[in-house]
Amino acid sequence: MDAIMLDPLEPNRESFKADPFGYASLAALRWKMISEMNGSGEDSEDPLSMDDLNQPVLWLCQGQAMTVAATTLLRSDPDFSSWTDILRGILHSQFYAAALMLLGYSLEISCKAVVVLESGSSCLPKQHRHHRVRELAAPLGDFSEKEKAILELLSEHSYWAGRYPSPAQATDQHQMILTLSEHHEISAKDLLDTAGRVQTLCGERIGKIIGS
Repeated sequence: MDAIMLDPLEPNRESFKADPFGYASLAALRWKMISEMNGSGEDSEDPLSMDDLNQPVLWLCQGQAMTVAATTLLRSDPDFSSWTDILRGILHSQFYAAALMLLGYSLEISCKAVVVLESGSSCLPKQHRHHRVRELAAPLGDFSEKEKAILELLSEHSYWAGRYPSPAQATDQHQMILTLSEHHEISAKDLLDTAGRVQTLCGERIGKIIGS
């Protein structure tokens, strides 16, 4: 990790290859080092505190990073040619379900970044500790019925549809996904446009908070 310690601003793929878990855990330390470089009085040698880990900029960046990860997956076409023919279609569908889960998480985190900033707290308030993206995004602006349906479906993927083949309890949740999607004729473009709009609204709200 020496290369990272010397330059907290630069990405370093080789360091990730050498220590993937360590590298992926560096965000808070990078921000603390940047703050120290800018005369904040922070000492990057000190152990990270909960305040360090809950810096609003880290919430914002986490949401953006997850969005890039999700959209990269959604725009790709995975290769399951090494698997038996009868399972390739199943794997292909489940791949995109996992990508939708990640997109749902990305919007959730960005909305929560707004909440953390507006609350003035270093921790997310308890009433916002859930995966209901539509509810988290509601204060940002008005959404069409199709956009609301998309956010609702992303929540379903965050809760179960992107992680498991079946919901934990209500069996009609699977049918609800199919029904909502068909009723609103949701395309991949609609999905990405809605995600982009939520991210833009989050960015605008955060800009106003920081600038006030």
